[in-house]
Amino acid sequence: MLSLRLHVVFTTSLFLLLPVMATQAADQPPKLTKSELGATRNVHSFGKTMLCGQPTAAEFAEAKKRGIKTVITLREKNEIDWDEAAALSKLDLNFYQLGFRAPDSLTPAIIEKTVTIMGDPKRTPVMLHCASANRVGALWLAHRVLNDKLDIATARQEAKAVGLRTPAYEQRVLDYIKIKQKQAGE
Repeated sequence: MLSLRLHVVFTTSLFLLLPVMATQAADQPPKLTKSELGATRNVHSFGKTMLCGQPTAAEFAEAKKRGIKTVITLREKNEIDWDEAAALSKLDLNFYQLGFRAPDSLTPAIIEKTVTIMGDPKRTPVMLHCASANRVGALWLAHRVLNDKLDIATARQEAKAVGLRTPAYEQRVLDYIKIKQKQAGE
């Protein structure tokens, strides 16, 4: 009889706590995790945001099924031999080509536009991609510090986990962050 009462008390308590536990889990901030998207290289997810190398048209369709609304490519037009813009238009996805290659071609305007798009709830979730995710890591650093107010050390670790390998990209983004933080009085 005592064990039946304990079972009833335990079951009732668990039943009452499940909604609270589910709410707490839903309230947890997203974490950067290694992910997969077909054969796309170096894929990471942060909630519904996707960070990766170059997807195929079929992989963009899969990303849309996962909730992506906007695609930002950091590749220049001459880097791929197919019409990415047309493929994304057919999928009814927003598309921005903010390409750069050499570190000096990573301009403040490209950083600003990327940070603005990634911080706009009407255009998120976003997929940010380049060829290998090296350039993606640089812009992820800017987004995490400027939009999400993450400390620079943690944001740098995330950027490198995503794929950032070029010190000159990192330095250009850090210089930009410093200017923006100074302007904001931070």
